[in-house]
Amino acid sequence: MIYILLTGLIYYKFLWSETNSFFGYFILSLIIVLFGAAGNIQNNLLDYALDRQKGQFVDFDKVRYKKIYLLLIILSVLLSIFLSIYVKSGYLFVELMAFPILLYWYNYRLKKYPLIGNLIVAFLSTFSIFLGLFYFSSTYIWHKYHSIFAFYFVMAFLLSLMRELVKDMEDAPIDKQFNYLTLPIMSMDVAKWFYAFYVILFIFVFYHYWSLFNKASVIYLSLLTWLPVIFSIRLLQKKLYTKLTKLLKLVMVLGILSLLLW
Repeated sequence: MIYILLTGLIYYKFLWSETNSFFGYFILSLIIVLFGAAGNIQNNLLDYALDRQKGQFVDFDKVRYKKIYLLLIILSVLLSIFLSIYVKSGYLFVELMAFPILLYWYNYRLKKYPLIGNLIVAFLSTFSIFLGLFYFSSTYIWHKYHSIFAFYFVMAFLLSLMRELVKDMEDAPIDKQFNYLTLPIMSMDVAKWFYAFYVILFIFVFYHYWSLFNKASVIYLSLLTWLPVIFSIRLLQKKLYTKLTKLLKLVMVLGILSLLLW
């Protein structure tokens, strides 16, 4: 959620200020953060036993956390109704309701299966940015920068996929005990081949869009694009999954900051 807010604020500074839509963008960001917080609480409640098995510190009042979860959902839905009325679009409400529904489905079932859970998380991360741009940027800005938006959407989606897959690799030994069937549990070698495929797509997307950027952006993004390639092989070979996850998060943050080079 921090990445979503950071991306949105930078987009707003450079693009949306012309539309005077900060209030609407702020409410949308708040809704997404509240849904995300509710999803995290839901995940902790459902994975209480699994997290203890992983050695993670788990000590909370389940009844109190369920009440907080319910409060966050109610507040998020009410704000979604308000925002949909504010922008005069029933479609926005339907689209926002996809977040709690998919998060619940992901936490309850989908994360236990190969790839589909990874795709859901990556989709929600990218879709939340799309909503802000679609509803709170002018038609002129949308058409002028649509190729650049597409670049950042696809790169964010691929980085999220890579990060989620690495997390599954790290958690595979414990997840297997709880009857998960993630891709690394089915075959660690196949999981690594999928990761390599995502990396190749990541590089391809950059070189497909590189002509859109100025020289400073090209140099900066080139370095970021090759970071996962250079370090992934070594970190995967040594099974340093936590370090690789942190590296991908760093690439994500530095990639967002590349917007400042426009």
